[in-house]
Amino acid sequence: LLPHGRTRLARGPCAAAAGTLAARAGGVRVSSPERPVVLVIAGSDSSGGAGIVRDVQTLMDFETDALCVVTAVTAQSNRRVTAVHVIPPEVALAQIEAAYATRRPDAVKIGMLGTRATVEAVADALERLGDGAVPIVLDPVLVSSSGGTLLDEEGRRALRERLLPLVTLLTPNVPEGATLLEE
Repeated sequence: LLPHGRTRLARGPCAAAAGTLAARAGGVRVSSPERPVVLVIAGSDSSGGAGIVRDVQTLMDFETDALCVVTAVTAQSNRRVTAVHVIPPEVALAQIEAAYATRRPDAVKIGMLGTRATVEAVADALERLGDGAVPIVLDPVLVSSSGGTLLDEEGRRALRERLLPLVTLLTPNVPEGATLLEE
């Protein structure tokens, strides 16, 4: 699964904490060069239980700033996904480029990507803009907690082939881990 030897697989209770870098935002804060900053690449979850909103909340709790790239917008409750709108890959790419132009991230956290084209756009951008020194955390989002598919088979293949070789820390849940291992 991780042939390049750089990626670490998070296990146990720490995996959930590492995969969800997120919790309460205590008001508006201005990004500061003294504070660490994480580039969060993820989907939006209308229930507020996951996704980019949860990641940013957690980062704020740890006095860490966020640069954000929205890859998809979902309409979902804690029971089901009713709609998914994937942001076009060229827009996701433009967001990544704008984020790097704003400030070089100290880390990258990747969640929902939605499609093969978005996986490839993210991988291309990180290869081009990154220097290999910035840790990349991949918390793969393949299926919602209510069972809705959030990354199709072509996207999963691209995730394995294009994105995993760039990743420093992989934090799948057990079913996602099995899917990535094709078991």
